[in-house]
Amino acid sequence: MHIGLVCLAWLLGCAAALAGPWPREAGESFLSFSIESPSDGDTRDLYYSLYAEYGLSDVLTLGFDGGTDYYTEGEGYVFLRTPIPVETSRHKFALLGGLGARQRANSYPETVYVFGGSWGMSFDSALGSGWATVDATIRDRQTTNTRLIKVDTTFGVNRSSGQLWFAQLRYADESQASEPAWELAPSVAFRLGDRARLETSAAIGLNGGSDIRLKLGLWTEF
Repeated sequence: MHIGLVCLAWLLGCAAALAGPWPREAGESFLSFSIESPSDGDTRDLYYSLYAEYGLSDVLTLGFDGGTDYYTEGEGYVFLRTPIPVETSRHKFALLGGLGARQRANSYPETVYVFGGSWGMSFDSALGSGWATVDATIRDRQTTNTRLIKVDTTFGVNRSSGQLWFAQLRYADESQASEPAWELAPSVAFRLGDRARLETSAAIGLNGGSDIRLKLGLWTEF
């Protein structure tokens, strides 16, 4: 089988971090739930994330991306993603548009508009079939008139054992923050049967200090 088709098959089983530009097959669903914790184990700083996709057609994917820390803030949005037809078999592109809401403690929910784009490609490597993606989104929050820009760059390989090894460089620029935030997140996803994976990850802050967050996630297809 051609490497592009091989990569597409298992990339469609990856979580939000690995969404990329590939559309989900019509009628197919994907669900991911994860919990993040600071390395000191303080349960007051736990963060819960939910990501879902459903293939409306071979060129249109419906999805949801959201998360909350339970105590102070939650944000989520529904989106549609569609590939951009380009004359290349190796490089893939997609556009995304979404609508959602942000809830902060002691305040009313505010509307959030989301716009984004993705690029992805597959390749061969000594460690196994590999892939690379860049996912960029802009979240426009209407009530507070703030904006969050996120760019996630991912490199990964599919090991012969069935494990996925990948690392993600994350950039986040929030209009209310004093400076953009950078972090590096190496991850391993273990196969649990034919249609599920268990993800383990550590997000390491690159802006100084000792900020490390641990993540445990479960992915499934149906």
